[in-house]
Formats: sequence, C-alpha cells, structure tokens
Amino acid sequence: ADNLFWLGRYLERAEATLRLIRALGTSNRDTDKGGSTALHSVERIQRLLVTWGATSQATRTNPARVVAEALQSPDKFGSALSLARSAQRTASSLRERLSPDAWQIITEMVERLALQVDDDDSVVSAAELTLQELASLAGLAQENMNRAAGWRFHDMGRRVERAINTARFTRQFAYDEAGDEDLDVLLTLVDCQITYRSR
Repeated sequence: ADNLFWLGRYLERAEATLRLIRALGTSNRDTDKGGSTALHSVERIQRLLVTWGATSQATRTNPARVVAEALQSPDKFGSALSLARSAQRTASSLRERLSPDAWQIITEMVERLALQVDDDDSVVSAAELTLQELASLAGLAQENMNRAAGWRFHDMGRRVERAINTARFTRQFAYDEAGDEDLDVLLTLVDCQITYRSR
C-alpha cells in the first residue's frame, strides 16, 4: 500500500513538474521568436521550480538553464528525472502488480529524461513526450492494474498530489490582481483549457 501510494504521488509530481517545464520552455522559445510572455508569469513558474527543488536559485537568471536543470538534473530531488527515478525505484518493488507495458513505460520514461538536451525546443519536446508516457501509464493503471488490496492507495496518492499541486498553482496564478496571461498559464498547468472553453 505504501509503495502504491508513493508511486502515485511520484508520477503525479513528475507530471506537474513537466507541465511547469513545458510552460517555461515554450515561453522561452516564443520570446526568442518574437512572441510576448508576461515576465511575472515566467518568474512565478521559476519560483515554483525552485521551491519544488527542481532547480536552484542561482540559475534563475538564465531561463534556458532553468528548464534544462528542472528536466534532467540528477542532483535536484525535484527534477523530472529524479522524480521518474524515484517512481521507477518504487515500482521495482511492485513488479507483480504492474503489467509489463507499465514497467516498460516507466523504464523508457527514465531513459528519455536521461538523454542530453541542447536547447529549449528539445526540452519542450522531451517534456511533451514524457507527459504522453505518463498519460499512457495513467490509462494502464486504470484499466490493467491488479485491483487487489492496496490498489486504491495508488489512486489516492495521485489524487492527493494533484490536489496539492492544483492548490499551489492556483495560489501562484489566480491571485487578486492576476491578468489574462496568469490565468491562461493556470488553465494550461491544470490541463483545463478545453473545459474552460466549452463552458
């Protein structure tokens, strides 16, 4: 139960970190191409990555270095690579409860994040591909995971971590003076753009 709970939390935390990396990497790329991104939104994303232990305070002056470090620093406990490795370590003790496909996705995710990235485009691409793998893993957990005693702890871990991350995102981007840019970033981070538009 404990391993399933923490597997869920590590995977959800990795997803939230990857969404922050993608948002920051996309804004860096768009700024280089002449697009406009509110500076305070970028600073808030960087602040979250520092608070989560994905990157260091010293790199905040270099946004390209921030996203690269947050994606694959082996030394930062909150980087996407470190979180994926923690999930893999936890999953290794749950092999009898995971399908071969689920184990393969976790392994490939760690291997992908360990590959060296060179620029913002490759960081965004790696983040997006890993987010797709996490979505596949969530689907496998819902459809194929053995629902013996303890399975609900995996779901509980994911939901607890998602609630914490949503509250943190909301605190950062839905403050009283938040502008359209901030609220747009919030909708992107919590994956609610389609729901918002449909309403």
